[in-house]
Amino acid sequence: MCGISDLQNIKVTENMKTEFKNYQEAIDYLNQFNNEKKALFYQKMINSPKLKFHGLDTKTMTNVMKNYSLTEGPLDYSYELTSLIFASNVEKINDDKQLIEYLLEYIKYVDNWAHIDVIFCYDKVKKLKFEEFFPLIKHTRDSDLEFVSRFYYVAFIMYKTRVELYDNFLASIKECDKYYTRMAIAWVVSEMFPQSDDKILSYLKNSSLSTSTKLKTIQKIKESRKTTEIQREKLEKLRSEIKGK
Repeated sequence: MCGISDLQNIKVTENMKTEFKNYQEAIDYLNQFNNEKKALFYQKMINSPKLKFHGLDTKTMTNVMKNYSLTEGPLDYSYELTSLIFASNVEKINDDKQLIEYLLEYIKYVDNWAHIDVIFCYDKVKKLKFEEFFPLIKHTRDSDLEFVSRFYYVAFIMYKTRVELYDNFLASIKECDKYYTRMAIAWVVSEMFPQSDDKILSYLKNSSLSTSTKLKTIQKIKESRKTTEIQREKLEKLRSEIKGK
C-alpha cells in the first residue's frame, strides 16, 4: 500500500502536486480511504454499471485532487480514480481547442451522469466561449451513447443567460429514449425558464418532445425557488393540457 510517507518514488510536478508514477500506486493510495458505507451510498446514487467506489467523502476527494496528479490510467476501474485522471488532465491543458478535444474523447468512456455533470464545474470549461465550443460538440447530441448525448444538453446550461441563443438551441433539442439524456433535456429547459418564461411555456406546449419529458420539465421548473406563484399556476394549467392530449 502506498502511504503518505512512501512517496519517494513519485514525481512531484512543478505546481507541487505529487504525481503518482502509475495508476496502481494511485489505487493503493485511494484504498486507504475506503469507506464501504459511503461507497454503497454513492453507487446507488450515481448508478454506474461498471465503476467501483472507494467511498471517499467530498472533502477527502477534493484534497486528493488538490495534492495529487495522475494523467494516465483506466477510466473503468473506480469512480474516484476516473475523477482524479480527468481533473489532472484538465489542469495540464492550457489550450481551449485541445481541452475540447480531450473532453470529446473522455466522454466516450463515461457511464454515469455525475462524471458528465461535474465537467462543467471546472473553471477552464466554464470559460469556453459558446461560439468556439458548441460547433465542435454539436454532433454529441446524436450519439448512441447515453452520456455523450447528455453532455450536449448539460453543456448549454453554462450559457443559460444568453437568451439570444435560445431559439436555435430549442430547435436543436431532439427527443431521446435514453433516461439520463431526457433528464438532461428537462434540466436545461428548466434552467432557461427564469430568463424567458413565455418562450419556454410556448416551447413546452408546441414542441414534439414526449409527454413524459415535458411533464418532467414542468416538475423541475415548479420545484425551483425562482418560480413565482403566477408562473406555477400557468405551469399547472399547461401540465393539465399536456396530460389531456
